[in-house]
Amino acid sequence: MKKILTELLIIFLLILVSQNASAFKVGGLQNPESVIVDPATGVYYISGHTQTTGFIWKVDATGKRAIFLEGGKNGIVLNAPKGLAISGDQLYVADGKSIYRFNKTTGASLGIIDLLGIAGNSLQDLVFGNEGQLFVSDGPRNAIYKIDTRNAFNVSILARSPNLGFPTGIAFDMPRNRLIVLSRHRILSVSMEGGITSLVNGKFKSLYGVDWDRQGNLLVSDRGAGKVYRIRNFSFQEIVRQNILDPSGISFDYAHNQMLISSGKGRLVFSLPLK
Repeated sequence: MKKILTELLIIFLLILVSQNASAFKVGGLQNPESVIVDPATGVYYISGHTQTTGFIWKVDATGKRAIFLEGGKNGIVLNAPKGLAISGDQLYVADGKSIYRFNKTTGASLGIIDLLGIAGNSLQDLVFGNEGQLFVSDGPRNAIYKIDTRNAFNVSILARSPNLGFPTGIAFDMPRNRLIVLSRHRILSVSMEGGITSLVNGKFKSLYGVDWDRQGNLLVSDRGAGKVYRIRNFSFQEIVRQNILDPSGISFDYAHNQMLISSGKGRLVFSLPLK
């Protein structure tokens, strides 16, 4: 009996250690905005900025960070980068009125998608759909743009309406072929035809980041409330963590079943394993 209990204890400790081994915290960052993980390599990318220039940091699984891209160096133009997305070997970065493309390994510049022609103002978040479309939120313009990456990066307006309420974080709902869009106080759905529907109402103060967990639950950050929620079945709201200083961008690391959370005013990014 003692042998069985000892073996069970060892197994439990091994599971606990393996879960915690992937957890990390990276501090000393300048205004971190978005954080994503490359599912192919396990490398984390973080966007941030000072008053004069923008940065993209690379972080390995141990939490060791390095400056990957810096505005003003090697011909790189970055001012205040926010949303990040990865497709294949390319890293997409939303910054101001443009989206910049880089090789995710070397950092080589691959081009710029300029949204000035459709009055892009302050691009917030990025997410890929299931057919090569890149969707972009623009808070001040109350707009969602669609970029066809398979057709010369053609840009169009998917939705533009005051009903979007300063859209920030966006996620693609693949089973339902729609976008999940965060306004300041509501969670919306936006169809592929641009229809806007209120999806989740709650006492939110200032929603910002959104992603999915392994079970298909929504994870959202509320900067104003200092909380991160898990929303099951688009209705039940569970507080995953509270008393966070300025939780901004979030994403999900499926390989390690953990949330990635950036704290702008806290100048850090940390992971939060989910149960």
